[in-house]
Amino acid sequence: MKTAVEYIELRLLGIASFDSEELRLRYKDIIKQAKEIEKKQIMQAFQVGIDQDNNFFVAEKYYNKTYKQNK
Repeated sequence: MKTAVEYIELRLLGIASFDSEELRLRYKDIIKQAKEIEKKQIMQAFQVGIDQDNNFFVAEKYYNKTYKQNK
């Protein structure tokens, strides 16, 4: 399963052109930040869904199992 940010990253790589190394590095940094934001949102939604607001470890385990398997 891919996250929305991973999907966008793959789609943009096929159409974006980077005229400089600086632009390429900025793109990579923005994608990295977006993935971190999305990861936190997924984990928060999972915590609320299982009513374990204080159990961050369980949410991170869920995220890694669900979204890190295709990397």
